[in-house]
Parts: sequence; structure tokens; C-alpha cells
Amino acid sequence: MSNRRAFIKALISTAIATSFLPQVVSASETNNTNSNSPIKPKRLKAGDTIGLIAPGSNTWEDEEIYFAIDVLKSFGFKVKKGKYLFERRAYLAGNDKDRAWDINNMFKDKEVDGIFCLRGGYGSPRILPYLDYDAIAANPKAFIGYSDVTALLNAIYARTGLVTFHGPIARQNFSEYTLKSFKEILFSPKANIDLGTPPLFEVRE
Repeated sequence: MSNRRAFIKALISTAIATSFLPQVVSASETNNTNSNSPIKPKRLKAGDTIGLIAPGSNTWEDEEIYFAIDVLKSFGFKVKKGKYLFERRAYLAGNDKDRAWDINNMFKDKEVDGIFCLRGGYGSPRILPYLDYDAIAANPKAFIGYSDVTALLNAIYARTGLVTFHGPIARQNFSEYTLKSFKEILFSPKANIDLGTPPLFEVRE
């Protein structure tokens, strides 16, 4: 039954994301000057500052957000919390423009080296029209998440050429395999990334 619910949820999320993508891809034909040359963000390292945001649904309890912060700190990162990270409007982490503002601000913030999403969950495709793609392209950095966040990953790549990462959310326990893949892709200078195919991780929300 849980697999069936997950499958139905994925279908709904994909349908919603697809409704936005035609205009995103169309705009990319004129706005993306790097369409033939993907932008590769710099690798992460201990001591870097990670921006933590909730672009869609939020957790039910603040304790889960603090857990996510501790997970990021366990990698040696400093954590900068999004302005609306603790906001809740029904099942969403604040209104659409506020959630988009957090993403735009984290890309513009020179102190932030990478951006992690707190969780997946419904809501991310709703903020696509409010993203500042010019600012994102001008401030490339690792952007990581999965599930409903996939809409953001695809839109950002389509509009800017920035390579994004379908990878772990901050609010999860990292399995040994996930941790190994995460470090190889985002930490190791020897990792071989195929820019044509976004790297995948074993993830569990």
C-alpha cells in the first residue's frame, strides 16, 4: 500500500511539474547563454556554509529541522537557515513567493557555498515563476534535493545551464551507500561527473 501511495504521489508531482516545464524550456531557448556549456558548481568541503531551505512542504515539528541542521553540521558544514525555514502555511513552508525568496537569496548570498533542501514533499513546482534565474546563473553553487524538488532541479538547469543534484535531503539518515556517493560526487576532486546525466543517489525521505 505504501508503494502504491508513493507511486501515485510521484505521478501527481510529475504532472504538476510538467505543466510548468513547457514555458521554462521555451524561455531557456532565449535566456540560457550556456545551453551548450553546462555550469559546474564548485565542490564542497568541510568549513563551507550551507543554506538550508524548505521550497515545498515543511516538517511537522521544528525538532526535525534541528535534526537536519545537525546532519549538515556532522559533515563539517556551517549552516545558514533560510528566512522562512520555520514557516508553516497548512502543509507548505510559507507562501510561494517567500519560499522562492529563500532560494533566490541563498544563491545571491556570497557567504553561502551550497544549498540543501530540508525535504521533498508537494509544493516546489508552484514557485518556479518566482525564481530569479539570472541571479542563479550569476552565482552558481551546488543545489541538492529530490522528490518534488526535481521540478526545481530541472527548471534551473533548463534556464541557466547550472548542473543541479538529485541527491539527499538534509532531513534524512544517510545510509553507507548514500554517504559514499554523496562524498564522491560533491567532495572528491577525482569524481567523474557526466554532465549530461544528473547523478543519482540512494535516498529515503
